[in-house]
Amino acid sequence: TTRPVSLDAVALEQLMNLPQFAEWREQGGVVVSDDLGSAAIRRLYSSTGQTFEARQVARNAFLAGNDLLIVDNFIGANEPDSYTTILRTLNFFEQKYLEDAAFARRVDASVERILTLKYRLYPNFSLEAVIPPPSALSVMGQTQQVTFDIAQQAATLLSPEPAELSANLARPPAARDQIVFITDTLEGRQCSQCPSQVAFSSKALENAVIRFYGPGAGDQVLQYQLSSYSFQELTELLNGMAAPESGAKALENDLRSADWVVFGMLNVQATRPESYALRRILAERPDLVRDKRVVVFAFNAPYYLDATDTSKLSAYYALYSKAPAFIDMAARLLFQETTAVGALPVSAPGVGYDLITATSPDPDQVISLILDLPELAEEEIENGNETIIPTPIPLFKVGDTLPLRTSVIRDHNGNPVPDGSVVRFVFTTGGEVPSTQQIETTTYQGVARTTFRIQMPGLLEIRAASEPATISDILQLDITPGEAAAITAIAPEPTATVTPEPVAEPTITPTPTADVFATAQPLTRYPFATWFGSMLVIWGFAAGVFWMGRKQISLRWGIRWSTLTITGGIVAYILFDLLALSALENAPTVSGWGLLATIIGGCLAGWLAGWLWQNGVDHQTLGQFWASLKSQRKD
Repeated sequence: TTRPVSLDAVALEQLMNLPQFAEWREQGGVVVSDDLGSAAIRRLYSSTGQTFEARQVARNAFLAGNDLLIVDNFIGANEPDSYTTILRTLNFFEQKYLEDAAFARRVDASVERILTLKYRLYPNFSLEAVIPPPSALSVMGQTQQVTFDIAQQAATLLSPEPAELSANLARPPAARDQIVFITDTLEGRQCSQCPSQVAFSSKALENAVIRFYGPGAGDQVLQYQLSSYSFQELTELLNGMAAPESGAKALENDLRSADWVVFGMLNVQATRPESYALRRILAERPDLVRDKRVVVFAFNAPYYLDATDTSKLSAYYALYSKAPAFIDMAARLLFQETTAVGALPVSAPGVGYDLITATSPDPDQVISLILDLPELAEEEIENGNETIIPTPIPLFKVGDTLPLRTSVIRDHNGNPVPDGSVVRFVFTTGGEVPSTQQIETTTYQGVARTTFRIQMPGLLEIRAASEPATISDILQLDITPGEAAAITAIAPEPTATVTPEPVAEPTITPTPTADVFATAQPLTRYPFATWFGSMLVIWGFAAGVFWMGRKQISLRWGIRWSTLTITGGIVAYILFDLLALSALENAPTVSGWGLLATIIGGCLAGWLAGWLWQNGVDHQTLGQFWASLKSQRKD
């Protein structure tokens, strides 16, 4: 949440003024910057990392108080390579040195520190003094176990959750499984005149698998079932440049028949288009990895994949280094010989991991409160005989000081919370005038300490909290005037969990539908049988009207009458549906006969409209017709 110390002059000065550093600095301590070409520094100055003013970054880091500047992968915007950027930065510093006296004094002070340290390390300052003797080669490789232990503790499962991993990868690769390894290879030079060297080979992970699980090492894999390719070949495939004889074409064939696809990933950099190959295949060609076990090992920074990319993977691990021991660890993880026990040291939005949240106190823990007293010897040996000394129970009275400490407070990863995490001790005293006092302190190696002076008699309760962990043991001390009392520890009450009672779902009894218009059947939304019966009535009525009109008048008027009859019946059905739903609240027994009568009425109305049309009846004639109907009804 703050600027890097290497680039913050105020923060670095405050740090160097601390007692732990001030004497070291005065005696010639040399301060070395962060890697000024790292992705973190680039994103600090530009969210996209595309506009990187290398000279200004180096200047800011130097003026912040660094004596030595690390410039690995230090490439400025619109500059071809790191060599060009470093050369131009040196020229910039030279010009600044000649023009700015204050800047020149800063350079002189740093150079003096560096030279003083060099002469202190090598009194005889010569090339022979700094080159290790050939006899030192005998100790090479003796720290392999240390490197392996570091790799084992560093390996981190990023996705999925450990409980889901067994479902995604129920078993390790079998002997007949075809495995395709695709690695982001990297080449580099030790100097501008040195030959290019492969720092990370495309076959590195395959070779590790063969060494541990191939012929002569358990025969868990068949070598001819393994194949290795580079991100460059994958990029050619995605760009449509896969010639029949190229490795990219062979890669496509192997991907289609593969059971496992294993990616070895490094940094994603705009200067290396092939580094985007993994993200591209997941987005552009998911068909090549669909229904396969896809495992990704991040041998560098673990935050280059987003949530969409991660959701398409069977497993996603972070190893942080491409050294041989870490490649071996990747092979062991792939074959489930070991499990990843590490925790992410940085935020990774793609897997929903926020470092500040992860290193905050775990809210599910119970913080223990302990009297911070010196350890007492529990046994004593005299003349060869063991004598058990009982541990005295500490007693406290008004005026005494209580020394207290917490147990180790753990974060979400199960590690001690960072030093400086705030812990709040709450002291509540009963009596005639109850009072509450809070003391805030911070943790060191996960433990917080404080003291409290007992000032009045009464029941004293002590709690502790470190947000968001708010549950702790309760210490109670019942103090009466002039008497000493012992502390009692009370476990916190468990948080009550409300379990909802099961709600019985209503049982629906099916209603026979043989009689479409059954009298006792209420209407809500009509079932299919009701709708189908209604349509039969409408079309049957229309068929009768069509037959009558064709026989008595003509085919044309038969079609017109039947069309209007169908229209009237359907309109009546819709109106009844709308009106019946509102009526159901007050009259829930609306029956099918009402629907039948409404449909027949609609059909009659439609036929009547056709008859009036055919006869050309005017308003007066229509009135006479209506009067005759009323008189017939009275009769």
